[in-house]
Amino acid sequence: MSLIQGLGWRWGWNGERGLIGGEDWAMELSPEEWWDWCRRCDQIWSTWQTLQAHLMPGENLTLEQHSPLLTLILTGSSEQMTLYVQLHTGRVAEGQWQGAAVYSLLASVLQGAQGAFAESPSAALGEGPE
Repeated sequence: MSLIQGLGWRWGWNGERGLIGGEDWAMELSPEEWWDWCRRCDQIWSTWQTLQAHLMPGENLTLEQHSPLLTLILTGSSEQMTLYVQLHTGRVAEGQWQGAAVYSLLASVLQGAQGAFAESPSAALGEGPE
């Protein structure tokens, strides 16, 4: 598995499993969890970009994406945010990213997911298993 890394984050996909993590933690994802992770990152980031423009100075926003596989929560302001992930599939795991790591992680995942799913075009389009 090749890892894509930035300050405070990392992720990887080898065609059979995914990995997401921070500086001192990581969790392995099944293909179904990986597809769901990428889809929910796209949804939560699109919603954030739409709504954050309407925030007053000092206001925070919390957005949540839930599925049977995972929960993703993006909290904060345009200056500072936190992204939290929790898996729900048997081996329950959780982790979070803070600050600038959130922006660069989401940008990397959204850009890289297309290439990561070269062998599964339907997954790259968000049509992977529910």
